[in-house]
Amino acid sequence: MPNTGDEIERMAVLLNDMLDRLEASYNAVKRFTSEASHEFRTPLSIIRLQTERLLEHPELSELERTNALHEQMEEVENLSNIIDSLLFLAKADAGAMPLSLQLIDMRTFLDDFKSDAALLASEHSVGFELRDEISQDWIMDVRWIRQVLLNLVSNALAVEVCLPKQPENADIG
Repeated sequence: MPNTGDEIERMAVLLNDMLDRLEASYNAVKRFTSEASHEFRTPLSIIRLQTERLLEHPELSELERTNALHEQMEEVENLSNIIDSLLFLAKADAGAMPLSLQLIDMRTFLDDFKSDAALLASEHSVGFELRDEISQDWIMDVRWIRQVLLNLVSNALAVEVCLPKQPENADIG
């Protein structure tokens, strides 16, 4: 790029900036496509295998058929959640997530969150305890922060389900 301070230099700077933005967009699309295909592969494989099993084995009992259909529905739900997550990430990458910032009382927010998280944990026969010392107001988008925190709890519960069974009084927190 010439260091002339004239229109040619300004045009070269603009062109380089545009090419950098195009490259970043291309990389974002490439990353999104890679993540999407990776995330879709397992649920789609399970649905395909269950469908093949149902088609190839008409002698399956009603219970086995029902269980296979329930598993397919779970995987369809997983696909729906994956799509929602990928769209969320795409919006975040694009900077297209409008925030609704508001001043909130953290104590009230955490009390509401605690009850929802405890409900999720109870479905897995796990206790939930949140120890907090926060009593001040915060400025944040309640909807997004709540979603992130509940996703973390859900992920922890999913991992907990895969771990050896803990005593009944085991808590995550």
